[in-house]
Amino acid sequence: MKQTKITSKKRLSLLRMFYLSLLALTLLMTDATAQVAGSWNFDANSTGWTPVGNFSRFTGATACGGAGGSMRRNLYGSVTTGQLISPIVPGSNNGGQITVSYSYKVANWSANTVATPTPWGSFTVQVGNTATGPWTNIATVSNETQTGSCLAKSHTFTPPGGNIFIRWSATYAGSGDYYLNFDNVVVTQGAPPSNCSGTPAAGTAAISSATGCPNTNFTLSATGLATGGGITYNWQSGASALGPFNDIPTATGASFTTNTAANTFYRIRTNCSFMQQTTLVTWYLTQ
Repeated sequence: MKQTKITSKKRLSLLRMFYLSLLALTLLMTDATAQVAGSWNFDANSTGWTPVGNFSRFTGATACGGAGGSMRRNLYGSVTTGQLISPIVPGSNNGGQITVSYSYKVANWSANTVATPTPWGSFTVQVGNTATGPWTNIATVSNETQTGSCLAKSHTFTPPGGNIFIRWSATYAGSGDYYLNFDNVVVTQGAPPSNCSGTPAAGTAAISSATGCPNTNFTLSATGLATGGGITYNWQSGASALGPFNDIPTATGASFTTNTAANTFYRIRTNCSFMQQTTLVTWYLTQ
């Protein structure tokens, strides 16, 4: 009997270990495939959205879809800008490409049914890690011909790491008086990028001005850089083409704006952490 009891306890312990292991594996798989995703049609509310200026929720029959709600702002000669900021997009950012789709229309005040003629202005769609930025441009819609009905738009981009917020920043032009409406916002994310391997692609670096006045801003940028899991960037500066070069702590993207008071060499360092490989591209600025 004692032997039977010991065996039963062992079996129970093994079963517990199995289920705990299965749970841990499930959590790991969920985390590995997690991604950001969110949708808002403003039919019930606009909770979490931050309107800068007089963007507000509208529930009349001229909202996109003819029912429910949308977010809109009245722009005219005395009110020329406005921003609409999403709440944090739910989910875990896996680094894969993100697509933001939405509907919008520009329609004359106050009926909100007659298409506003061009030029009416523009709005820029942006991404940031917080509700206060900093913001990176995704796409700009400028003076698109209107129909009086909502137009569907979609933009795909490679996100920064961390939390995802989306902002629409509008600028008025022309001489009209109109509503800018937004609705049916959907954010989705694709599969995570594959891990890097080998020596990363160096890309091409450029500088907005190779000469300039001391302490005057200029922009360094790079295109064609390697992407994927494990890829990181860091701009560096030095007084000589042979170095030594020091990291610029805040310059970890494909571009950044800075200034200098002396002749300076800049380079972007592309790292593949999985292979411990680095590629360097150097630019020189003379004052």
